[in-house]
Amino acid sequence: MDKGTNAKRMLYGQDIPLRLGYVGVKGRSQLDIINRVSVKEGLEMEKHFFASHPVYSTLPPGFVGTEALVQKLMKIFYHHIKAIMPDIYQEVITKITECEERLEDLGTPLPADESEKYNFLFKTVTKFCEAFKDQLTGRYDLKSPPDASLAASSATVRQMFNELYTEFTGKKFHATMIYSDQDIERAVKLHEGDNLSGFPTVDAFLFLLGPQLERIKEPALDLLASVHSFLEETATRIINSQLQRYSLILSVKPLKISVRFPKLISELIDMVTRYLDKERQFTKKLVVNIIDAELGYLFTNDSEYLKPRQTVMTV
Repeated sequence: MDKGTNAKRMLYGQDIPLRLGYVGVKGRSQLDIINRVSVKEGLEMEKHFFASHPVYSTLPPGFVGTEALVQKLMKIFYHHIKAIMPDIYQEVITKITECEERLEDLGTPLPADESEKYNFLFKTVTKFCEAFKDQLTGRYDLKSPPDASLAASSATVRQMFNELYTEFTGKKFHATMIYSDQDIERAVKLHEGDNLSGFPTVDAFLFLLGPQLERIKEPALDLLASVHSFLEETATRIINSQLQRYSLILSVKPLKISVRFPKLISELIDMVTRYLDKERQFTKKLVVNIIDAELGYLFTNDSEYLKPRQTVMTV
């Protein structure tokens, strides 16, 4: 302010009213700074100026002076902190909880030593094998309960086997239902040979049974494919549930998902897939051989043949 003027109307808010009002202060001039007047000395000079001024000295307390400004700002700051502190506190607690949950999802830190890394990998694979076996046997571990989508694994596979050949085991099923009397008569005549008339040979029975045995091959192979797919899916889900950890990042952009062990997950799934496919091929060959063995069954009453065959079967 120039000499001979005052800011009384402004300090009272009569010219431009403000919600928090005004506080007048007198800072050090450029000359004071050049003369190295300290801040403490400047505050004393300010106090003396307002106390001796003919207008400012008549104002109520709190309208002038750096000390009054500090007190007013501290009061404003206090009320502001009091208003927003609960929200800040709650936000900090929420962030801490989120960080703790993410750390828990990530699990223990990865080992740095090579031997410890191999040990970690061994434990991880062993844990998967035990979980996979538990799912197939129906075992429930309270310490590590299986995923809800996998809880019925053993029951599902058992149900698949129970439904195999249901069409052949119903009360209305008869092995000769696809044959007419003429078909059976024709088979008996074709394989009569030199036997007495009216005494059908075993060859006629095998002739009629062969197509029926052929019919059981396709359902068995279909069951094998279904079980293989189910086991593959079960193994994949267990691997994902044990090794995959999701870190959700919410923003205006699409949801992002980060995986802790992407390469290990891929390697394990690939390894399990190759192993299950190898076992599927072996089982397929075994099933086909069993059915083909039944198709190629030789009927005989020769004791010299039956006795060693029974010994082999026992062994």
